Amino acid sequence: MDSTTYTINLSKSIVDLNEGNILNNYKYVFSTGAELDSLSIKGSVNELYNNKVANNVLIGLYQSTDSIKPYYYTFSNENGEFLIDNISKKDFILFAIKDENMNLKYDTGEMISLPEKIYDFSGNKNIGLFYEDLSNQIINVENIHRNSIIFNHGNINDSIFILNTNGLWSKGNNYSMFWFNENPTFIKYKFNNITDSIRIFNRDSVELKLNLTSTIEDYYFNKKIIINSNIPITDIEENLIYWKHSDQSTNLSIIDDFNIQLDVAEATEAPQLLIINKGAINFVNNTLNDSSVFNFNYNENDYGTIHLKCETCSEKTIIELFNANQNTIIKESWKDHLKFSFITPGKYNLRIFEDLNGDFNWNSGKINPIKKPEPIKIYPEEIKIKANWEIDLIIE
Repeated sequence: MDSTTYTINLSKSIVDLNEGNILNNYKYVFSTGAELDSLSIKGSVNELYNNKVANNVLIGLYQSTDSIKPYYYTFSNENGEFLIDNISKKDFILFAIKDENMNLKYDTGEMISLPEKIYDFSGNKNIGLFYEDLSNQIINVENIHRNSIIFNHGNINDSIFILNTNGLWSKGNNYSMFWFNENPTFIKYKFNNITDSIRIFNRDSVELKLNLTSTIEDYYFNKKIIINSNIPITDIEENLIYWKHSDQSTNLSIIDDFNIQLDVAEATEAPQLLIINKGAINFVNNTLNDSSVFNFNYNENDYGTIHLKCETCSEKTIIELFNANQNTIIKESWKDHLKFSFITPGKYNLRIFEDLNGDFNWNSGKINPIKKPEPIKIYPEEIKIKANWEIDLIIE
Protein backbone atom coordinates (compact mmCIF):
# COMPACT_ATOMS: atom_id res chain seq x y z
CA MET A 1 0.00 0.00 0.00
CA ASP A 2 1.31 3.47 -0.92
CA SER A 3 2.19 5.71 1.98
CA THR A 4 1.56 9.44 1.65
CA THR A 5 2.38 11.94 4.38
CA TYR A 6 0.08 14.94 4.72
CA THR A 7 1.01 18.11 6.59
CA ILE A 8 -1.63 20.62 7.62
CA ASN A 9 0.28 23.84 8.26
CA LEU A 10 -1.72 26.22 10.42
CA SER A 11 0.99 28.87 10.01
CA LYS A 12 -0.17 31.85 12.13
CA SER A 13 -3.82 30.85 12.43
CA ILE A 14 -3.81 29.94 16.14
CA VAL A 15 -3.94 33.02 18.37
CA ASP A 16 -4.26 33.28 22.16
CA LEU A 17 -7.79 34.60 22.77
CA ASN A 18 -6.77 36.67 25.80
CA GLU A 19 -3.29 37.98 24.94
CA GLY A 20 -3.37 37.77 21.13
CA ASN A 21 -0.11 35.80 21.02
CA ILE A 22 0.42 33.83 17.79
CA LEU A 23 1.44 30.17 17.83
CA ASN A 24 3.83 30.20 14.88
CA ASN A 25 4.44 27.30 12.48
CA TYR A 26 2.04 24.89 14.19
CA LYS A 27 1.24 21.89 12.01
CA TYR A 28 -0.58 18.58 12.08
CA VAL A 29 1.11 15.64 10.32
CA PHE A 30 -0.39 12.25 9.43
CA SER A 31 0.22 9.46 6.93
CA THR A 32 -1.89 6.99 4.96
CA GLY A 33 0.72 4.33 5.69
CA ALA A 34 2.77 3.07 8.58
CA GLU A 35 5.54 5.68 8.27
CA LEU A 36 5.89 9.42 7.97
CA ASP A 37 8.15 11.01 5.37
CA SER A 38 11.41 11.68 7.17
CA LEU A 39 13.50 14.13 5.13
CA SER A 40 14.08 17.59 6.59
CA ILE A 41 15.83 20.82 5.67
CA LYS A 42 17.07 23.57 7.96
CA GLY A 43 19.11 26.75 7.78
CA SER A 44 19.08 30.50 8.29
CA VAL A 45 18.07 33.62 6.37
CA ASN A 46 19.71 37.02 6.18
CA GLU A 47 19.52 40.13 4.00
CA LEU A 48 22.40 40.16 1.52
CA TYR A 49 22.90 43.93 1.44
CA ASN A 50 23.48 44.40 5.16
CA ASN A 51 23.63 40.86 6.62
CA LYS A 52 20.69 41.60 8.93
CA VAL A 53 18.87 38.59 10.35
CA ALA A 54 15.63 38.09 8.42
CA ASN A 55 12.77 36.87 10.61
CA ASN A 56 9.22 35.96 9.62
CA VAL A 57 10.36 35.01 6.11
CA LEU A 58 8.40 32.43 4.12
CA ILE A 59 10.69 29.48 3.31
CA GLY A 60 9.11 27.23 0.70
CA LEU A 61 9.85 24.01 -1.15
CA TYR A 62 8.38 24.05 -4.66
CA GLN A 63 7.97 21.22 -7.15
CA SER A 64 8.91 23.48 -10.09
CA THR A 65 9.86 27.08 -10.81
CA ASP A 66 6.37 27.55 -12.26
CA SER A 67 4.67 26.76 -8.95
CA ILE A 68 2.84 29.74 -7.50
CA LYS A 69 2.53 28.44 -3.95
CA PRO A 70 4.88 26.13 -2.03
CA TYR A 71 4.40 22.39 -1.55
CA TYR A 72 5.97 22.66 1.93
CA TYR A 73 6.63 25.85 3.84
CA THR A 74 7.54 27.41 7.16
CA PHE A 75 8.55 30.83 8.51
CA SER A 76 11.93 31.85 9.90
CA ASN A 77 12.03 32.61 13.62
CA GLU A 78 13.36 35.71 15.39
CA ASN A 79 16.94 34.49 14.82
CA GLY A 80 16.37 33.93 11.10
CA GLU A 81 16.42 30.14 11.53
CA PHE A 82 14.01 27.72 9.85
CA LEU A 83 13.17 24.01 9.77
CA ILE A 84 10.93 22.04 7.41
CA ASP A 85 10.51 18.35 8.17
CA ASN A 86 8.39 15.38 7.05
CA ILE A 87 9.51 15.97 3.44
CA SER A 88 8.97 13.28 0.79
CA LYS A 89 11.76 11.93 -1.45
CA LYS A 90 11.13 14.14 -4.47
CA ASP A 91 12.90 16.92 -6.34
CA PHE A 92 12.26 20.35 -4.83
CA ILE A 93 13.29 23.96 -5.33
CA LEU A 94 14.07 26.07 -2.25
CA PHE A 95 12.80 29.65 -2.41
CA ALA A 96 12.33 32.35 0.25
CA ILE A 97 9.99 35.37 0.25
CA LYS A 98 9.52 38.19 2.73
CA ASP A 99 5.77 37.70 2.35
CA GLU A 100 4.54 41.16 3.38
CA ASN A 101 0.89 40.62 2.40
CA MET A 102 0.79 36.98 3.62
CA ASN A 103 -0.60 35.49 0.41
CA LEU A 104 2.07 32.75 0.22
CA LYS A 105 3.42 33.98 -3.12
CA TYR A 106 5.89 36.51 -4.46
CA ASP A 107 4.69 40.01 -5.29
CA THR A 108 6.89 42.69 -6.85
CA GLY A 109 8.59 44.75 -4.15
CA GLU A 110 8.98 41.89 -1.67
CA MET A 111 12.40 40.56 -0.75
CA ILE A 112 13.28 37.18 -2.26
CA SER A 113 16.09 34.66 -2.66
CA LEU A 114 17.37 32.97 -5.78
CA PRO A 115 15.53 29.67 -6.42
CA GLU A 116 17.84 26.76 -5.56
CA LYS A 117 17.33 23.15 -6.62
CA ILE A 118 17.87 20.86 -3.64
CA TYR A 119 20.03 17.81 -4.21
CA ASP A 120 21.22 17.34 -0.64
CA PHE A 121 19.03 17.88 2.41
CA SER A 122 21.88 17.56 4.92
CA GLY A 123 23.67 20.49 6.59
CA ASN A 124 22.49 24.06 7.01
CA LYS A 125 21.22 26.12 4.09
CA ASN A 126 22.20 29.79 4.14
CA ILE A 127 19.67 31.90 2.25
CA GLY A 128 20.35 35.49 1.19
CA LEU A 129 17.45 37.86 0.52
CA PHE A 130 17.41 40.80 -1.85
CA TYR A 131 14.99 43.12 -3.62
CA GLU A 132 14.72 42.10 -7.25
CA ASP A 133 16.85 44.17 -9.60
CA LEU A 134 14.53 46.74 -11.17
CA SER A 135 17.20 48.36 -13.33
CA ASN A 136 15.79 50.46 -16.15
CA GLN A 137 12.31 50.30 -14.65
CA ILE A 138 10.14 52.96 -13.04
CA ILE A 139 8.76 51.54 -9.81
CA ASN A 140 6.23 54.28 -9.09
CA VAL A 141 5.51 57.98 -9.65
CA GLU A 142 4.21 60.34 -6.96
CA ASN A 143 3.00 63.93 -6.82
CA ILE A 144 4.70 64.56 -3.47
CA HIS A 145 3.98 68.29 -3.20
CA ARG A 146 3.08 71.35 -5.25
CA ASN A 147 4.98 71.79 -8.52
CA SER A 148 6.93 68.54 -8.36
CA ILE A 149 6.70 64.82 -9.00
CA ILE A 150 9.18 62.09 -8.10
CA PHE A 151 10.00 58.95 -10.07
CA ASN A 152 11.24 56.06 -7.94
CA HIS A 153 13.24 53.63 -10.05
CA GLY A 154 16.15 51.24 -10.27
CA ASN A 155 19.37 52.19 -12.02
CA ILE A 156 18.06 53.50 -15.31
CA ASN A 157 19.96 53.79 -18.58
CA ASP A 158 17.31 55.68 -20.55
CA SER A 159 16.02 59.19 -19.95
CA ILE A 160 12.54 60.06 -18.71
CA PHE A 161 10.91 62.57 -21.06
CA ILE A 162 8.24 65.02 -19.88
CA LEU A 163 5.93 65.68 -22.82
CA ASN A 164 3.54 68.47 -21.84
CA THR A 165 5.42 71.03 -19.70
CA ASN A 166 8.87 72.47 -19.03
CA GLY A 167 10.79 72.15 -15.79
CA LEU A 168 13.95 71.18 -13.92
CA TRP A 169 15.39 67.79 -12.92
CA SER A 170 17.09 66.64 -9.72
CA LYS A 171 18.41 63.11 -10.20
CA GLY A 172 19.80 60.45 -7.87
CA ASN A 173 20.65 56.76 -8.19
CA ASN A 174 17.13 55.60 -7.31
CA TYR A 175 14.96 58.63 -7.91
CA SER A 176 14.38 61.48 -10.35
CA MET A 177 12.49 64.58 -9.23
CA PHE A 178 10.89 66.91 -11.78
CA TRP A 179 9.98 70.52 -10.92
CA PHE A 180 7.51 72.46 -13.07
CA ASN A 181 6.42 76.11 -12.95
CA GLU A 182 3.07 75.87 -14.72
CA ASN A 183 -0.12 74.42 -13.21
CA PRO A 184 -1.00 71.38 -15.35
CA THR A 185 -3.75 69.02 -14.25
CA PHE A 186 -1.54 66.09 -15.20
CA ILE A 187 2.06 65.37 -16.24
CA LYS A 188 2.56 63.21 -19.32
CA TYR A 189 5.87 61.33 -19.52
CA LYS A 190 7.62 58.79 -21.72
CA PHE A 191 10.12 56.11 -20.69
CA ASN A 192 11.34 53.02 -22.56
CA ASN A 193 8.97 53.86 -25.44
CA ILE A 194 6.00 53.71 -23.05
CA THR A 195 3.86 56.82 -22.49
CA ASP A 196 1.96 57.35 -19.23
CA SER A 197 0.71 60.20 -17.06
CA ILE A 198 0.13 61.21 -13.44
CA ARG A 199 -2.61 63.52 -12.16
CA ILE A 200 -1.43 66.62 -10.28
CA PHE A 201 -3.48 67.27 -7.16
CA ASN A 202 -1.08 68.05 -4.29
CA ARG A 203 -1.03 71.69 -3.19
CA ASP A 204 1.28 71.28 -0.17
CA SER A 205 4.44 73.37 -0.17
CA VAL A 206 7.76 71.60 0.30
CA GLU A 207 9.87 72.30 3.39
CA LEU A 208 13.22 73.78 2.35
CA LYS A 209 16.29 71.75 3.34
CA LEU A 210 19.95 72.71 2.88
CA ASN A 211 22.58 70.00 3.28
CA LEU A 212 26.34 69.70 2.96
CA THR A 213 27.12 66.99 0.41
CA SER A 214 30.88 67.55 0.24
CA THR A 215 33.32 65.46 2.25
CA ILE A 216 36.12 66.47 4.57
CA GLU A 217 38.53 65.56 1.78
CA ASP A 218 36.73 68.07 -0.47
CA TYR A 219 37.30 70.76 2.16
CA TYR A 220 40.94 69.92 2.90
CA PHE A 221 42.33 68.83 -0.45
CA ASN A 222 39.95 70.13 -3.13
CA LYS A 223 39.29 73.39 -1.25
CA LYS A 224 35.58 73.43 -1.93
CA ILE A 225 32.24 72.94 -0.16
CA ILE A 226 29.02 71.84 -1.88
CA ILE A 227 25.65 72.91 -0.44
CA ASN A 228 22.64 71.04 -1.78
CA SER A 229 19.04 72.26 -1.80
CA ASN A 230 15.86 70.22 -2.28
CA ILE A 231 14.26 73.20 -4.10
CA PRO A 232 15.64 74.72 -7.33
CA ILE A 233 17.95 77.71 -6.74
CA THR A 234 17.55 80.93 -8.74
CA ASP A 235 20.04 83.34 -7.15
CA ILE A 236 22.44 83.90 -4.22
CA GLU A 237 23.36 87.00 -2.21
CA GLU A 238 27.07 86.53 -1.45
CA ASN A 239 27.20 89.28 1.19
CA LEU A 240 24.75 87.27 3.35
CA ILE A 241 27.00 84.18 3.47
CA TYR A 242 30.24 84.40 5.47
CA TRP A 243 32.68 82.67 7.85
CA LYS A 244 32.11 83.75 11.46
CA HIS A 245 35.68 83.30 12.74
CA SER A 246 37.56 84.10 9.57
CA ASP A 247 37.95 87.03 7.22
CA GLN A 248 38.47 84.84 4.16
CA SER A 249 36.11 85.57 1.31
CA THR A 250 33.25 83.33 0.25
CA ASN A 251 33.61 82.78 -3.46
CA LEU A 252 30.22 81.29 -4.36
CA SER A 253 28.80 79.90 -7.58
CA ILE A 254 25.63 78.07 -8.62
CA ILE A 255 26.89 74.86 -10.25
CA ASP A 256 23.44 73.55 -11.17
CA ASP A 257 19.80 74.12 -10.23
CA PHE A 258 20.16 72.41 -6.85
CA ASN A 259 23.80 72.93 -5.77
CA ILE A 260 26.02 75.82 -4.69
CA GLN A 261 29.81 75.60 -4.55
CA LEU A 262 31.83 77.61 -2.05
CA ASP A 263 35.57 77.82 -2.73
CA VAL A 264 37.74 77.55 0.39
CA ALA A 265 40.72 79.91 0.36
CA GLU A 266 42.40 78.34 3.38
CA ALA A 267 41.51 74.98 4.95
CA THR A 268 42.18 74.96 8.68
CA GLU A 269 41.84 72.48 11.54
CA ALA A 270 40.38 75.17 13.79
CA PRO A 271 36.58 74.97 14.15
CA GLN A 272 34.77 77.16 11.64
CA LEU A 273 31.17 78.34 11.38
CA LEU A 274 29.63 79.09 8.00
CA ILE A 275 26.72 81.50 8.39
CA ILE A 276 23.93 81.60 5.78
CA ASN A 277 21.63 84.46 6.72
CA LYS A 278 17.94 84.64 5.93
CA GLY A 279 17.33 85.53 2.30
CA ALA A 280 20.85 84.63 1.19
CA ILE A 281 19.51 82.09 -1.31
CA ASN A 282 16.55 82.63 -3.61
CA PHE A 283 14.49 79.73 -4.89
CA VAL A 284 11.68 79.12 -7.36
CA ASN A 285 8.20 80.28 -6.31
CA ASN A 286 9.91 83.24 -4.54
CA THR A 287 10.94 81.05 -1.61
CA LEU A 288 13.70 82.41 0.68
CA ASN A 289 15.86 80.45 3.10
CA ASP A 290 15.83 80.87 6.87
CA SER A 291 19.12 81.39 8.70
CA SER A 292 21.40 78.34 8.78
CA VAL A 293 24.73 77.57 10.45
CA PHE A 294 27.14 74.84 9.33
CA ASN A 295 29.85 73.76 11.76
CA PHE A 296 33.19 72.66 10.32
CA ASN A 297 35.39 70.86 12.83
CA TYR A 298 38.13 69.18 10.87
CA ASN A 299 40.77 68.59 13.51
CA GLU A 300 42.17 65.20 12.52
CA ASN A 301 42.65 64.28 16.18
CA ASP A 302 38.86 64.26 16.64
CA TYR A 303 38.41 61.51 14.05
CA GLY A 304 39.46 57.92 13.43
CA THR A 305 41.21 56.21 10.53
CA ILE A 306 40.89 52.74 8.95
CA HIS A 307 43.68 51.10 6.92
CA LEU A 308 42.40 48.27 4.71
CA LYS A 309 44.27 45.35 3.18
CA CYS A 310 42.83 42.66 0.92
CA GLU A 311 44.61 39.94 -1.06
CA THR A 312 41.51 38.73 -2.91
CA CYS A 313 40.13 42.14 -3.95
CA SER A 314 40.30 43.19 -7.59
CA GLU A 315 39.90 46.43 -9.51
CA LYS A 316 36.17 45.64 -9.67
CA THR A 317 35.85 45.48 -5.87
CA ILE A 318 33.94 48.29 -4.13
CA ILE A 319 34.34 48.91 -0.38
CA GLU A 320 31.63 50.78 1.53
CA LEU A 321 31.78 51.97 5.12
CA PHE A 322 28.27 52.31 6.57
CA ASN A 323 26.91 53.26 9.98
CA ALA A 324 24.26 51.80 12.28
CA ASN A 325 21.54 53.69 10.35
CA GLN A 326 22.64 51.93 7.13
CA ASN A 327 23.92 55.23 5.69
CA THR A 328 26.99 54.93 3.48
CA ILE A 329 29.77 57.14 4.86
CA ILE A 330 32.62 56.29 2.48
CA LYS A 331 32.56 54.38 -0.81
CA GLU A 332 35.75 53.62 -2.76
CA SER A 333 36.99 51.39 -5.56
CA TRP A 334 39.75 49.02 -4.46
CA LYS A 335 43.36 49.99 -5.02
CA ASP A 336 46.53 48.34 -3.69
CA HIS A 337 45.34 49.44 -0.27
CA LEU A 338 42.74 51.86 1.09
CA LYS A 339 42.81 54.45 3.83
CA PHE A 340 39.55 55.85 5.20
CA SER A 341 40.23 59.09 7.08
CA PHE A 342 38.19 61.60 9.09
CA ILE A 343 35.71 59.02 10.38
CA THR A 344 33.45 60.36 13.12
CA PRO A 345 33.69 58.21 16.31
CA GLY A 346 30.96 55.58 16.39
CA LYS A 347 30.04 52.07 15.24
CA TYR A 348 30.39 51.02 11.60
CA ASN A 349 30.63 48.07 9.26
CA LEU A 350 32.05 47.31 5.83
CA ARG A 351 30.26 46.14 2.70
CA ILE A 352 32.41 44.52 0.01
CA PHE A 353 30.99 43.73 -3.43
CA GLU A 354 32.16 43.02 -6.96
CA ASP A 355 31.00 45.73 -9.37
CA LEU A 356 30.72 43.43 -12.39
CA ASN A 357 28.92 45.93 -14.64
CA GLY A 358 31.03 48.93 -13.63
CA ASP A 359 28.19 51.20 -12.46
CA PHE A 360 29.66 51.72 -8.95
CA ASN A 361 26.51 50.25 -7.37
CA TRP A 362 25.59 46.82 -6.04
CA ASN A 363 23.16 45.12 -8.40
CA SER A 364 20.85 42.49 -6.97
CA GLY A 365 19.43 39.51 -8.85
CA LYS A 366 16.35 38.56 -10.84
CA ILE A 367 14.20 35.45 -10.87
CA ASN A 368 12.76 35.71 -14.39
CA PRO A 369 15.08 35.15 -16.10
CA ILE A 370 17.43 33.96 -13.37
CA LYS A 371 20.22 36.44 -12.72
CA LYS A 372 22.55 36.15 -9.74
CA PRO A 373 23.25 39.19 -7.54
CA GLU A 374 26.72 40.66 -7.77
CA PRO A 375 28.94 38.90 -5.19
CA ILE A 376 28.67 40.67 -1.84
CA LYS A 377 29.72 40.15 1.76
CA ILE A 378 29.64 42.08 5.00
CA TYR A 379 32.69 42.30 7.26
CA PRO A 380 31.89 39.85 10.09
CA GLU A 381 32.63 42.20 13.00
CA GLU A 382 31.32 45.58 14.05
CA ILE A 383 33.99 48.28 13.72
CA LYS A 384 34.29 50.73 16.62
CA ILE A 385 35.94 54.04 15.77
CA LYS A 386 37.39 56.32 18.46
CA ALA A 387 38.91 59.77 18.20
CA ASN A 388 42.60 59.80 17.20
CA TRP A 389 42.61 56.01 16.66
CA GLU A 390 43.90 54.10 13.65
CA ILE A 391 42.67 50.58 12.87
CA ASP A 392 44.20 48.01 10.51
CA LEU A 393 41.68 45.61 8.93
CA ILE A 394 42.29 42.63 6.67
CA ILE A 395 39.48 41.66 4.30
CA GLU A 396 39.39 37.98 3.42
